[in-house]
Amino acid sequence: AKQRTSEADKLGLTAKDIIDLPVDYGANSFVSTSTLTQWNAPNLQTSGTFKPVYDSIALLDDTTYIEKVDSEDSNFYNQIESVKEAIARYGAVTLSFTANQSLYTAKYYNSEDGSERIGEHIANIVGWDDTISKDLYTKPATLDGGWIIKNSWGDGFHEAGYFYMSYDSFIYDVWGYDFVSTDKYENNYYYDGINQPVGGYSSKTFGDKFGVIFPTLRSTEENKEKLKAISVGIKGNDVTVDVQIYTNVDANLADPKNLSNNPENGKLATSTKQTFKYPGYHTIQLPKTIELDPNSNFAVVITLSNPNNDAEILLSYEDESVNDMTFFTTTTGWQNTKIEHKGYTDLVARIKAFTTTKESIDDNQNGEDNTSTNKGPSTTLIIGATAGAIGGGIVIGSAIGATVFVRKKKIKKAK
Repeated sequence: AKQRTSEADKLGLTAKDIIDLPVDYGANSFVSTSTLTQWNAPNLQTSGTFKPVYDSIALLDDTTYIEKVDSEDSNFYNQIESVKEAIARYGAVTLSFTANQSLYTAKYYNSEDGSERIGEHIANIVGWDDTISKDLYTKPATLDGGWIIKNSWGDGFHEAGYFYMSYDSFIYDVWGYDFVSTDKYENNYYYDGINQPVGGYSSKTFGDKFGVIFPTLRSTEENKEKLKAISVGIKGNDVTVDVQIYTNVDANLADPKNLSNNPENGKLATSTKQTFKYPGYHTIQLPKTIELDPNSNFAVVITLSNPNNDAEILLSYEDESVNDMTFFTTTTGWQNTKIEHKGYTDLVARIKAFTTTKESIDDNQNGEDNTSTNKGPSTTLIIGATAGAIGGGIVIGSAIGATVFVRKKKIKKAK
């Protein structure tokens, strides 16, 4: 175990977090996505070089998460359409699936073919082709068509590194990523320094309203720091995120668990809301840029809602960190999420705040209302997307940008 370094978190708010894995440890898509939210990646890979490099070439702006595509699920066909929608939006998406021995030589792969299991694997879906015969796969599928997969094994496998995967294959943890230029923001405020996902809990135990209090760390009288956007990790579909920003918050930073700490104990500077169709980490631009006074505190307050009443915030389990100022509301007021509540303790809300000391202000930060339904920002950088095609298939997306060529055919249920 070791502490996070100033390279990994330049503001030092997670400096006392004790981690069991290196900051750059991949492990699974949840861990790697959390690393992206902290701006410790992505980085350009040099062949044979695998070492931590904390200066990202781009900043994560938005994600979409799709839990699974399961042919035995009653929602199977909608799951396929959701992944297609994500590919069209992001250019490529990552997926996890079971790799069997047959994958080494397969051009048309079905993970349900019964061959010897190698293990779980992550790759990219770069498109789909609904004209592929279901009989071509390593096990005949129930549906025509399939995903176009860009694997990481090199050009010597499959067909120049690409293969088809049948829709029958069970896939899970599908992620799409949007990135923005590194000059859009300078500082990333957060307390969730532990990247491992937390299982066996529901944030509904804490309710629907959460808050974080941050000390302003980069502001001077001559050049005040400017709060431009916030980020939050959520579960649930069609989730509306209500955001309130408070400045000059009176807080006891030395004693985060002090019951006097209240994220709303300041001046309401702005508010906005946005609705997201899918779970994931989402960035919300504020309707106006907020100037932060030196030596002051500011707070982000989040309230979640959705039609199914199952919206949740993502939490990090941090039993050895000591300075986390994240809170939830109780019947008696605000309480730190690390204080025991209904059997849960040492949890930290995955809420972040993005600031800059630069003078430039985005066009959408002019004081106008920012209430909207998220239909997907323009993609500026796709990590892992590749232009090209296999045979008669269709690849959606490109290495940079989001040029989309779509030939889509609705999947019909097998009789």
